[in-house]
Amino acid sequence: MTSSRDKRRVAFGAAVGLLLFVLAEGVAHVAIGVVERDPRFDFTPIHERGRELQERLQRLLETQGEALVELDEAIGWRYRANYRGELYSSDSQGARGQREYPAVEPEGVLRIAAFGDSFVHANEMADADAWSAQLEALDGRVEVRNFGVGGYGTDQALLLHERLKDELDADIVVLGFAEVNYARNLNRFRRFLSVHELPLSKPRFKLDEKGELLLVPNPFPRRRDFEEMLDDPTLVLEAAPDDWFFEALEWRNPLYDHLAVVRLPSTLFARAWQSRLRPDGLYRGKVMNTDCEGFALLVALVERFAESVEASGREFVFMIFPTRDADVWGGGVRTYQPLLEALEDRDVIDLADPLSRAPEIRPENLREVVHYSAESNRVAALALRDFAVEKEWLEPR
Repeated sequence: MTSSRDKRRVAFGAAVGLLLFVLAEGVAHVAIGVVERDPRFDFTPIHERGRELQERLQRLLETQGEALVELDEAIGWRYRANYRGELYSSDSQGARGQREYPAVEPEGVLRIAAFGDSFVHANEMADADAWSAQLEALDGRVEVRNFGVGGYGTDQALLLHERLKDELDADIVVLGFAEVNYARNLNRFRRFLSVHELPLSKPRFKLDEKGELLLVPNPFPRRRDFEEMLDDPTLVLEAAPDDWFFEALEWRNPLYDHLAVVRLPSTLFARAWQSRLRPDGLYRGKVMNTDCEGFALLVALVERFAESVEASGREFVFMIFPTRDADVWGGGVRTYQPLLEALEDRDVIDLADPLSRAPEIRPENLREVVHYSAESNRVAALALRDFAVEKEWLEPR
């Protein structure tokens, strides 16, 4: 029979335990408030992510046919053809700019088609300040059809090129690369990679045992799939398989929303796992990890892109848009040095070199906010023009 003293001990122990829990919960809340100032960490509860997803999906669906971004069943999304906005415009094929190019390039003109992400598209810049438009302005013998699309991985650039390649009358095809593409190639739903991104989905490739590319389709190809998410945002979890950035510790944790003492360590461990602890992580030290899936996949995607271009009788150029100041001005080994070595037999323009040599480019004006400034885009235009002259694709002036 339990004595009254034992009952008091149990009650006292429970009270102490509750007090310690309340203290731990308070400390965790304070710690979250401090740590979340670092943009690498996001502690947004899952139910809030779902509410925000519904709001942004509603706007996305309501503006289809009017906004720049339009859903694409196979590729995930692309930029709408015949768009006219405050900064951006596109032609009848979705290439950037206000002019319509003839189906067959004029005699004496070197036509370039460029594919890639927002650095290729030159986001934040008006049409005339994009590197592609500046190259045309620098040399009237050159036409550039800019098919860059914000948020694209190398995989989506490849798929868009393969869709359009038979319609392109071009001499040179450029594949642009910014470091963020490295991660995007392993992602299927953008919000697994970055919590507050547009709620868009995409296909991705995997490598089989022989190193061949296998396509994992877009998990949400139909408009109806997104409409169903308006009623049930947990449907995003259907994109979790084969998404390298899906973190079950957050998305499938029943206590994540309710307890700060759970949310804090779960988020910290998830970020540490991705950035430092994964044995197959994207980076080894300060450079790309050549032993991880992401690196092998990136090289395979570039090689397939190059082979597709060359099979069409065109020249292939891989153009790197460095995004770290240290890669431009650091003077040491660049983050993507292993990629340069893997592609040493390809024609590569590393914009870190001309950017570092250009006296007008400094860390404070390299970017507008995130993407290249008008001055940096001009350096990119000059670099490609000079490379074409060096390769004798264009006569020197």
